[in-house]
Amino acid sequence: MSTPFRGQSRYVAHGLLLLGSLLMFLPLVWMLLLSVTDDPSGSATLGELLRAPWSLQNYRDALGSDRFGLYLTNSVIISTVVALGSCLFSTVVAYAFARRDFPFKQLLFATVLGVLMVPPHGVMIPLYREIVVFGWINTYLALTVPFLVTPFGIFLMRQFIESLPKELEEAPRLDGATTIG
Repeated sequence: MSTPFRGQSRYVAHGLLLLGSLLMFLPLVWMLLLSVTDDPSGSATLGELLRAPWSLQNYRDALGSDRFGLYLTNSVIISTVVALGSCLFSTVVAYAFARRDFPFKQLLFATVLGVLMVPPHGVMIPLYREIVVFGWINTYLALTVPFLVTPFGIFLMRQFIESLPKELEEAPRLDGATTIG
């Protein structure tokens, strides 16, 4: 692998990258040290945290708390459904925008881009009202369905699909494959 740096400047570049990576890693180390300290103060210095007695009691308390297993299961289910559903549905919509011709295609895509400009806080109350109307309070549906198709996912997948050569679609179609195939 060639690099634009030659000789001594290569060592300087690697030194700067190493320093940058250590600076990015510092908050993670700080969080870990705070989590294993018995009584961390908010203003403790790094030296104080390193000298303080360490204990895993905080982890025992968190794992032994009321219903940690249920909370973990809920998080796994919701994140998996939303991630897979978003990939599937955003890809289908993006494919239509990238490869199909239909009336008002440009206007609809402009609307999708316009929705990207709406801050999430602006949609919270209407979304909550819809969830109440549908009767989805305290259900998985309320946490998954609204996030199965996102404007960013549509935009990102459309850009990717448009970058693919059309010949990748045309060759299988000549062999008799359908659009889904």
